[in-house]
Amino acid sequence: MGAKRALLFARNSYISEARVAAQALREKNTNYDPRLSAWIMLLEGVIQHFESLDNTKSKDKFVRAYLIGQVAKDRELAGLAAAWLSHSLYVAGNVAACVEHLIQAFEWSVEDEHETRGRAFMVLAGIYDWIDDAKAAKFYLALAREHASKSGDLALQNAVLFNAAAYAEARLTRDDCAGIATPEAIRIATLHVKSAHNLNSALGIETLQSMIPIMNAEIATAKGEWGAAVHLFDSHIDSFVKDGQARLTGKLYAQRAWCKSNLKDLAGAQADLEYSLRESVGTVDFDDLAIMRCRLASVYQTIGDQNQAEVQRGLARSALDALGNQQAAARLALQAVEFNLPKK
Repeated sequence: MGAKRALLFARNSYISEARVAAQALREKNTNYDPRLSAWIMLLEGVIQHFESLDNTKSKDKFVRAYLIGQVAKDRELAGLAAAWLSHSLYVAGNVAACVEHLIQAFEWSVEDEHETRGRAFMVLAGIYDWIDDAKAAKFYLALAREHASKSGDLALQNAVLFNAAAYAEARLTRDDCAGIATPEAIRIATLHVKSAHNLNSALGIETLQSMIPIMNAEIATAKGEWGAAVHLFDSHIDSFVKDGQARLTGKLYAQRAWCKSNLKDLAGAQADLEYSLRESVGTVDFDDLAIMRCRLASVYQTIGDQNQAEVQRGLARSALDALGNQQAAARLALQAVEFNLPKK
């Protein structure tokens, strides 16, 4: 089917070719066949996903492909759309709905439908990492990579490496905020990010390129390489936002403020502190909020505002409490899918 070939173009960042194919399919679909319409919607959602990492642009297409695929009784399409929709829901922080669609992705796919299974396992790995089960996350990420390898899907292999790097870097940043980061954690995060960079550079997938420098900036922050971290943040925050990651800017400005305060650039730290607070309204994930508040508390402490430092510490604790409640709900939701999965 032309839609499947066009999906391959989109996943490998041949966006122009994928758009041409999508337009050709729309022109062909003069009778508005529900099945073909759903495949086109899925294709357009994948194109939007790889054009920009802004989840809101692609989620609506995945929802419609998922619903129409069921009506059209196309099991393969419905399963693949469910996997992509679970990805969107995970990014949006709706873990309960994400797990519900993961169940459908597994039920509506067969073992050799590698794109569906690979993406579903990758999302599942992300959930396990988020609830601090690193062993399960590693196991399911390996299964995702296995499916990607079997199908020769380099784009999915690239995404798996990126996710592994993101998990390692996020754990390092959380540990650094808690004062328990280790040289080994720094080494592991650095290796993961380097591996992701090497494959992505070889493939030339543009939408992920801004993520590597930001991950390196956060690793440099954990290492106490304040000047290097500030330089990376300065050079790449804008492109990171353009790639759809505006929701993380509150945290990133707080990270940069912390670096500047350690460089005794208190005026710069104060400015970034204010930027962070202004941008924090877009930060929806409690783990990112906790990091942001922790860094802001440290900056306020450095500039001598003890009252605001304590306020930010309290907000960090509240974010961690809310995160714990979300994680408990996610563990409960996962029980509905675990019995159908390979054993960890």
